[in-house]
Order: sequence, then structure tokens, then C-alpha cells
Amino acid sequence: MIKELRKKNMMCIFMCLFLMLAGGMLLCGCQKEQTESAVSTEEVKLEQGQYFVYGQIVSINGNEMTYYVTEEETVTVQIPVGTKVTTRLGTETTFSRLAAGDNIKMLIQENDGQQEIMEIWIVD
Repeated sequence: MIKELRKKNMMCIFMCLFLMLAGGMLLCGCQKEQTESAVSTEEVKLEQGQYFVYGQIVSINGNEMTYYVTEEETVTVQIPVGTKVTTRLGTETTFSRLAAGDNIKMLIQENDGQQEIMEIWIVD
């Protein structure tokens, strides 16, 4: 009887260890997949007249966006229709996905004094 109890206890311990190991492997695999899918903006090569601007969205109404450049300075711009927006996980979408409070990185093209948003990334 004691041998049977020890055998059952050992089986329970083995099963618990196996389930914990399997769960840990599953969590590590999911986390790796998400970080690999995130698109890096480091891949973008700037052409002549292009530069990056970082900011935090204060408000967005349609395609008109106001964002903080610094804590005191806000800028209001029109986002061109069709501007590609990339989420934190690398999903490409439109500016309808943007919301107040989002931290963003924008690729700006300047031609003859006119500035146009070429692409937007939602960053942490």
C-alpha cells in the first residue's frame, strides 16, 4: 500500500513538472514570435529631404492630428489619405488606428518648404 502511494505521488510530481515545462516552452515560443514580427524602423533609409519626427498624439479628428513635439509645443497636421501606419507588432494599417496618447514616429518628406507625412509608426 505504501509503495502504491509513493508510486502515485511520484506520477503526480512527474506530471506537474511536465506541465510546467510545457507551459514555459509555450510562453517562450509565443513571446519570441511577437518580437520577431515587430517591424523595425531602423530598416528605413532616409532619402534627401527626409527626416524622422517623434511625438505623442494629443488629439485626432478625421485626418487632422495634433501632437506634442515637446511638452510645451504642439503641432497640428493633416495626414494624407493612404499614409501607411505600422503598429507596435508590425501590422500595417491606416491612420484610423491612431488614438490620443499614442507615441509615434513619423517619416517626413520636405520639398520646397512643404512638409508631408510619408509614414507613421506607433512606438512604445
